[in-house]
Amino acid sequence: MKPIERSEKRPVGIPMKKNNRVLIILPVIGIGDVVWVKPWIDEAIKSKEVFLMTKPTSYAVVIFHEHPDLNHVTLDRSKRGERGKHDGLSGFFKLIGEIKRITPQEVWILHRSWRYAAAARFAGISHCFGYGMGIQNLFLSERGILKTSDNGIHPRLATSQLMAARGIIPPDDHPKISPLKKKTTFSSEFFRSGKPIIFMGVGATTADRRWAPKHFATLIEQLIIELPNCQIILCGSNNERQIGDQIFDKINGQRDRVSLVFDSPLDDVICLLQISDLYVGNDSGLINLAAGLGLNCIRIYASSLPVLESRLIKAARSSNPVQNRDINSIEPNAVLNLTLESLRS
Repeated sequence: MKPIERSEKRPVGIPMKKNNRVLIILPVIGIGDVVWVKPWIDEAIKSKEVFLMTKPTSYAVVIFHEHPDLNHVTLDRSKRGERGKHDGLSGFFKLIGEIKRITPQEVWILHRSWRYAAAARFAGISHCFGYGMGIQNLFLSERGILKTSDNGIHPRLATSQLMAARGIIPPDDHPKISPLKKKTTFSSEFFRSGKPIIFMGVGATTADRRWAPKHFATLIEQLIIELPNCQIILCGSNNERQIGDQIFDKINGQRDRVSLVFDSPLDDVICLLQISDLYVGNDSGLINLAAGLGLNCIRIYASSLPVLESRLIKAARSSNPVQNRDINSIEPNAVLNLTLESLRS
């Protein structure tokens, strides 16, 4: 998916009629990580003048598109191995300057890193709050909300505890992403090619979290037999295009039922999810996005990493409990049954 360049909604320094100016630093890389904590930031925006500092790879500008008064600030560092202007010693001083420019009354750090807390204190911010644990506590206004025994805590739980301490408690902590109202770059023929539309997220950060292309191909072949008019969308980032190609090459017959979307802006991907009938896949970022849009999902997942627990997500599991950490032990037929059950219900 192509990055989307957008400027801040309004100049820094123009106050809003809200009771505090808060800088929320969310230094995550992926889309799903932003979706996880969206309910608390949505709630904070109701009463605070919020400046949200995120990395471009998290697409927070798109995910929070319904908030025109939210101030987006770019955090340019540690982007999957790519260095940015906020990396290194000189980058640390630039980060301090960025925080000074915003002049927040408070800084909330949704991360354990000491770097952001130290930058906030050197920028002269006296009210600085974070998760704590280790060195970060030295730079916080008060001890962080996490203890050593909380190592491995789910990011959503850590965020909920920090936000509750700041008086931010959303009435519903399930992520909700507002639908986009825009024309996509896809032709009208794309949307007339079949129903139901099954959106498949086929990428993943590491190989152990990717379901094999042959499994996806088998599932697609079975779906086309069961649902001859269905449309399958294979989606991922631009550098995951080869995964889509491998799946497509392994499909026997009726490839016209399958569309590959690996070079589109996130806006267009969201529009496709909005018209889809079901999400199926192993891409954790896209599944969080889909659930946030209210789409029913089938998760193909066999990792110990934290996931979004949602009433909209059903998990496909291995029939062999000994192999339940091997994603490729999950058989296509198991995913097919869950898919058909979800579509028919």
